[in-house]
Amino acid sequence: MMINLVLVLLVCLLHTVPARVGPFERIVSLPNPQWTSNVTVVCAHYMMKKAKHSATHYRGWWKKTLRLNASYIVYTNDVSVAREMLHVRGELPTIVIYVPFEDFYASPTAQPNMTQRIHVPSVQLGLVWAEKLHFMQRAYNDNYYKSDWFAWVDSGNALYRAIPMPPEEWPHPQALVNLPNKFLFTFCWFPWTYEIAGTAFIYHRHIVPTVTSLAKDAYELCRHTDKEPWHCLNDQWLMTLMKTARPDLFIQVGYGYGDLVRKLFRPNVTQTNITHFSDICTRDPVTDKCTWHIEMPAR
Repeated sequence: MMINLVLVLLVCLLHTVPARVGPFERIVSLPNPQWTSNVTVVCAHYMMKKAKHSATHYRGWWKKTLRLNASYIVYTNDVSVAREMLHVRGELPTIVIYVPFEDFYASPTAQPNMTQRIHVPSVQLGLVWAEKLHFMQRAYNDNYYKSDWFAWVDSGNALYRAIPMPPEEWPHPQALVNLPNKFLFTFCWFPWTYEIAGTAFIYHRHIVPTVTSLAKDAYELCRHTDKEPWHCLNDQWLMTLMKTARPDLFIQVGYGYGDLVRKLFRPNVTQTNITHFSDICTRDPVTDKCTWHIEMPAR
């Protein structure tokens, strides 16, 4: 009876979320008080005029990438996205929350010139990327799952677009036991001027407010001093600025976009010291192909 009541309320909410909503109505799906998890996974998907990939691509990828066996909070501006994500997630704990673009930290100061054809194709997309750590703060503030750790995992995680997501609980119950309460990240695959891959990262609740404060400082520093405006809406650039300011808070545990997800399926996760792209790849100057010096993640 209780399950049926929750389903009825959920359907009502999905069909009645207005374009502009009040604080209570921002929750699109209802949290279950019985849901608890040591880790809350956060992601977002926003409808916009110009994204990096098409809606068709994302909906195809979600059938695999959103099946991570973990407790999720999803942020969006679109009820159809909420319906689709809840459908794909199925029986897995999932809460979808409506947050409009105008509520983002960077929205009041974002400018039309903060774009770059490849790295930040549109201001709206850049705003979502720059908001990642602020979404984490929102999830921490609500802490619906009573979690000690908060992880970001892109809804279209590249590692699992073409291969099935393992069905086991994520992360492995022992994976975080011996790790410090810090910001765990993986190194980029490609030799950009930033280090931190933005697809997946995780950090302990004790440092969430500190990380959010660093994110604000990095954005403001970039906005006032960087000669390349698009840097300020690139999450990887901003997180690398944060790491430069507080290297003591950051621990590298792998390499590659989304590799953190793969690593945390294992019981033992260790710190790595890959700090330069040349550590993992030698590029042929003629063909531009890599000779990898390490085991590459399965894709």
